[in-house]
Amino acid sequence: MNFNHYFTNDELAGVLARWVDEYPALTALSSLGHSYEGQEIPLLTLTNSATGPDTDKPAIWIDANIHATELAGTTTALHIAHTLLTGYGTDARATRLLDNCAVYLAPRLNPDGAALALADVPQFVRSGTRPYPYDEKDDGIHAEDMDGDGRVLQMRIPDPNGDWKVSSLDPKLMEKRGPDEQVGDFYRLFQEGRIENFDGVQIRPARPVQGLDFNRNFPFEWKPENEQAGAGPFPTSEVEIRAARPVRVELALPEGAALVTGKWRTELGHLQGRSNKLDVLALYGSSPTDNRAWAEWVVQGNAGDEFGVAILSDRAGNIRTSVVLGRGE
Repeated sequence: MNFNHYFTNDELAGVLARWVDEYPALTALSSLGHSYEGQEIPLLTLTNSATGPDTDKPAIWIDANIHATELAGTTTALHIAHTLLTGYGTDARATRLLDNCAVYLAPRLNPDGAALALADVPQFVRSGTRPYPYDEKDDGIHAEDMDGDGRVLQMRIPDPNGDWKVSSLDPKLMEKRGPDEQVGDFYRLFQEGRIENFDGVQIRPARPVQGLDFNRNFPFEWKPENEQAGAGPFPTSEVEIRAARPVRVELALPEGAALVTGKWRTELGHLQGRSNKLDVLALYGSSPTDNRAWAEWVVQGNAGDEFGVAILSDRAGNIRTSVVLGRGE
């Protein structure tokens, strides 16, 4: 398998489907959801199903390509999966890992942005393709492949007041104009792109229409647009981030018992796992666990009824416990 390659969305889907066919006891393919443009966000689960279900094992979460042009992340994630699958049964570490753990691998959280990056006429966006924070284009220069060569590079515009001139060493290169040079052909250099509403004088970089930064849309240290550009209107506002599996709590009722209030399945949101809890001091926070979440239920049953509680997280593993009703409870 060639990993010196950036995989399109169709190629990625083909690789995952082929692995499921070739390694049915070690793989399962599902969908985390769909992107802003409706493209599927695949999840590959790797574990030896003969040693138990993935939900009963410690979990490892791997996601990639959250930013549009981070295509190498997808290739890296696929290489990890390929190493585990082809090494199972011959490599002791790969075998031990798949026998005892579950690996949840989302090789491309951002299929919309990746499609633009890999298009015949590519377009650069930071993350997703949803217009944000405004729907209309800003005045100025927007990055675009203008000459159809499949790359977004630089362009030069003739200007007698420009700071650049063609290099005497190579006409494809530019060099700085001397401070005393008055005669010659001079240019201004810009990122390759299209200029919106040019006034004949000023050209400035335009704010991108697709201004989201998915990595800033997670709950931890989320800040509004005026403090952190691209973070979205609120934490997990974007479907791609919500797809990245929040913590779930599930309640199992015994026969004859009733759930009076609450839901049998509740999503608590994303783990704030990137925060350094060792840095939470009295000066900055009252407790290292001041971001805790909880679920509450009111149930009706008989003394001795046992209610199962499962806390499920693909990123941190699962916890299962039970509560037995006593008299008067």
